Amino acid sequence: MSGGYWWRRASFWRFLAVGVLVTIVDFSVLTFLHGFLGWDVILSVVLAYLAAFVVNFTLSRTWTFQASGAGSGGQLVRFTALVAANILATAGGMALLTDLGLHYLVAKVLLTAVIVAVNYVVMRRWVFPRSAGRLT
Repeated sequence: MSGGYWWRRASFWRFLAVGVLVTIVDFSVLTFLHGFLGWDVILSVVLAYLAAFVVNFTLSRTWTFQASGAGSGGQLVRFTALVAANILATAGGMALLTDLGLHYLVAKVLLTAVIVAVNYVVMRRWVFPRSAGRLT
């Protein structure tokens, strides 16, 4: 196996670690704003999602895929487009799978597994494309 194979694998594990952290941020902010401060649940969900979005983009760019230099604006636009596509794919997939009789949690787990795999490839190749000398 070449050294590049192991770097790709390392970036995948960093990708998963960021995903876990972002989930913790999302739930923590939601719990704090709604559960402790008593803010409106919809406002709390939106603010928690935005906090998770910022953490996800920042860590994905700087740590997971080690993208640097100019081009962060384009990366943010591509990242936002990917998030929008994820929302649409999840909503459509949930509608389809639950209409077919799958329990909603089973459907969500299946869709999440597919979306995680696709997101890694899309983020690596399109959102944060590999630059010369960058080993991920």
